[in-house]
Amino acid sequence: MALPSIRLKLLKDFSITDGPDPHLQTSSDPYPQTSSNPFLLAGIIILSVFLAICILALRCKKKHHIAKMTSATNIEIVIAPDIKFKGHELKDNDHLDWDNRVLIGGGRFGKVFSCTLKCVAENAIDVAVKTPLETSSAGEKEDFKNEIDLMIQLANHQHVLGILKCRTTHDPLLIITEYMKYGSLLHFLRTSEQMKKEVEFIDPTFDIGLVELYSLARQITSGMYYVATNKIVHGDLAARNILIGENLIAKVADFGLGQDVYERGYIKLSDGEVPVKWYSLETIFEKRMSSESDVWSFGVVLYEIFTYGKVPYPDVLIEMLPKKLQQGYRMAQPDNCPHQVYSIMKRCWKKSPDKRPTFDILFNELDTLLENATKNYYLPMESNAEMEGKMTSSAKDTAGKYEPCIYTKKTVYEAPIQPNDVLTHTPSTTMSSAPDHLESQMPNQYEIPTCQQTNEED
Repeated sequence: MALPSIRLKLLKDFSITDGPDPHLQTSSDPYPQTSSNPFLLAGIIILSVFLAICILALRCKKKHHIAKMTSATNIEIVIAPDIKFKGHELKDNDHLDWDNRVLIGGGRFGKVFSCTLKCVAENAIDVAVKTPLETSSAGEKEDFKNEIDLMIQLANHQHVLGILKCRTTHDPLLIITEYMKYGSLLHFLRTSEQMKKEVEFIDPTFDIGLVELYSLARQITSGMYYVATNKIVHGDLAARNILIGENLIAKVADFGLGQDVYERGYIKLSDGEVPVKWYSLETIFEKRMSSESDVWSFGVVLYEIFTYGKVPYPDVLIEMLPKKLQQGYRMAQPDNCPHQVYSIMKRCWKKSPDKRPTFDILFNELDTLLENATKNYYLPMESNAEMEGKMTSSAKDTAGKYEPCIYTKKTVYEAPIQPNDVLTHTPSTTMSSAPDHLESQMPNQYEIPTCQQTNEED
């Protein structure tokens, strides 16, 4: 019976007592062990979270205060100007009367205002100011700066809108250009047609006929030849992007879709909303754009000019247009449009880009048409003495001043024909003043030229 006594002995040797072991020397331990308190740990965590919230709140309040002061005092974060913009950057002592600006236009990507600009030692002048929308993304602002860059490259031609100043260092970004009194060519043509209907011209500049239409078309080819020789594709050539100034001067504008194509000669488009009615076949189907595709667009611009601002392809659904164009469909000759002009349109719409005329060829052809038209008005068919008595003083001045335009490789000059220089006008077409998106829905209220299918060998 020895087993029970051994068991009792083991229990006694390994028993746990309530008090400290008298054999342990705890007083000499420099790091005494302490039991952790869960309540203390929770308190520390709660305090840390509270302090973090307080710090964030203070930072937000400070940031809001700075923003409020910035808005109140027009203080903005300014970056150093890019060297390519430096010569055109708006200076501190240039006074742009931005507070008194007037909205004169706008679209999906920006707005255009008119105001005055006063530079040092110069008189104040009227200017147009383009700026991105307040909601523009960083990418859209970069595109805006690219447009400024292109305009600076193309700043030295009488038929390309010139840039006066820009602001790229802080918002709002600005493009400051010369002010074109009569706005877009599209608006000008439609206003002219409306005044013809009412037989009342508030401004004689709107009293235009065949000679002026030739002159406007020729000026556009002059500007576009300069653009093309600088290896730049406009990308959105349309009557809405041609501006008209004093003395019926036309200038190519709005290079928002323009790009430098020096390396490859063409650009590839990204997805997005595009002006299909002005686009060439290769642009629609291959997203490929070049100077040849600008020529196609110019053919559509000719249609706009000689219909006084009608919408292209008025009787074709936009969804069906690409396929119909691919099958050979082209617009018919508009009413009162000279056959020679319609012939130019059709050549601009050739399927093969290399078979379309270049802008210098188009310029020379339109110059010849303009010269012949002015001869019909001004050159004497009788003796000089007989003709002298029949010509108006305005016609005499024009007959003496007008010189045929000569194309050279370096530059293209021309003398715009003034509205009052024309003795008679050709019959005008009926024009709709309805917006583009409404006009196609109201075919019975407007005289719209029909379209036809042509099957030319391209």
